[in-house]
Amino acid sequence: MITKLSKWEKSMTSRESKFSDLIKFFYPIQKSLLKILVCPQSGAPLELSKNEDELICQASKLAYPIKDGVPVLLVSEARELKDQELSNE
Repeated sequence: MITKLSKWEKSMTSRESKFSDLIKFFYPIQKSLLKILVCPQSGAPLELSKNEDELICQASKLAYPIKDGVPVLLVSEARELKDQELSNE
């Protein structure tokens, strides 16, 4: 028997229902926190990415992930940014 999905079930299967998206919605990175966070490698200020899922350091060309609303400021966890990504951020 095939049943139709309710509006709630449809919303739960959509992209917005992902756990990480919910975390970002309820626990966004606070602007005051961004003012004091610096890159552990260069000491330069960090910027929030457009998707709000990474903290970007222009000086060291690294992107630090934000997992479940918590910035992971470990150089070993950061990914290197390409030149084209730096100009887009």
